[in-house]
Amino acid sequence: YHLRIAMRYSDVHVQRIPLPGVVRSVREVGAGYRYPDDLKHLDNVSVVTEIDSPLGVYELRQITTLFTRRIKNTLRPGQRVALGEKFGNILLGSTVLLSLPRRGVTLSAKQYQKIYAGETILARFS
Repeated sequence: YHLRIAMRYSDVHVQRIPLPGVVRSVREVGAGYRYPDDLKHLDNVSVVTEIDSPLGVYELRQITTLFTRRIKNTLRPGQRVALGEKFGNILLGSTVLLSLPRRGVTLSAKQYQKIYAGETILARFS
């Protein structure tokens, strides 16, 4: 499953761990800085974090924009992470792409739903 969460300047930009596990890797990928409505936005400079969880590997991608070029990610390979733990933010808004394993996951969030940091349940895990 892929969940794309777009953030505006006025939104809270803290990202939290959706499933506990161990960080596999943290790497910077992509090139350029484009507006979120540009078709190549997902190719922008991004920080991609892979985490091993009890349900399988999942990925968190923090994506920059033309105006938001600073990503903060505090995770390191081998680090254990807990559900709900803060791991970073994108200063002044942008996009987070969450890729979850299909096994044991039921999506709760709906398309275009407003997401509230630390409150909105994106998916349920069994």
